[in-house]
Amino acid sequence: MEHAFWIDRPRQRDALRRSLTGGNEPKILALCAAPGMGKSWLLRQFADDALQLGARVSLLDLGDGQAYDTLALVRQLRDALGAPFFDPLTQTINEVTAPRLTVNVRVRPRAPAQPLLTGAGHPGVKDNLFVVQTDDPRLLSAIDDRVTRVFFACLEDLAARAPVLLLFDSYEHASLDGERWLPGVADRWIREELLRRIRDGRLRNTVVVLAGRLLPPFDASWASALGALSLEALSYAEVARYLGARHGGERLSDAEVQAIYALTRGRPYLVGVIGDALEGRDGPWDQEPS
Repeated sequence: MEHAFWIDRPRQRDALRRSLTGGNEPKILALCAAPGMGKSWLLRQFADDALQLGARVSLLDLGDGQAYDTLALVRQLRDALGAPFFDPLTQTINEVTAPRLTVNVRVRPRAPAQPLLTGAGHPGVKDNLFVVQTDDPRLLSAIDDRVTRVFFACLEDLAARAPVLLLFDSYEHASLDGERWLPGVADRWIREELLRRIRDGRLRNTVVVLAGRLLPPFDASWASALGALSLEALSYAEVARYLGARHGGERLSDAEVQAIYALTRGRPYLVGVIGDALEGRDGPWDQEPS
């Protein structure tokens, strides 16, 4: 949502900083807001703020059209946080997804493989990018459990070095129903594996933000770990200041600014769209474009 980059949300950004740096602050933040309120922009601000604090950051948009199962989730998180930190995970993925072939041919002995190096100068273990090749639900469950276990072992090691921030945008796409919460595969993994570890104190120095138009319910057992964020509509003064400072709004009358405010109801996205339409105009808002 590029139009909303001009908005500052100091209260929400301060809450995120406290969660990253304060031991007793909520480590799971829930941001539920209507369309056009600036959720995606705020998550990008969160990411920038966290990077300035030295944190490792992943920003994952669940509305990007990809079907997220356990394997897709851990791959995306690994790549965003730094693949070399997750070499054991990549090795495990390669093992559980490699085709099982038996070839009866004689081959010449190969020289022993050199040990893989780790650190800033080495890209880490390469992912074969294969998928799990079985429809057996018991085997799939066992593979998911193994991959999950190794992923969190790597994540715990990483979080011991620096704070970790995991941002999930468009979280409504993790529900199978758009009107009521019906958990899909991604939501079950995120809540049952990731969030429970944070709540129970098994995963430290890690903060998760869920942002969407619709979020899952959390019962009282989550109270100590969960914090709620909200996004308010812009005030009339903020709308008038933006139109005047950024988009030639000095040519608008008070009545025209009031009309824009009434039309947008202070929603940042709509204000930004109208501001963009005004930019470069030669006359007042109600004139035809030049």
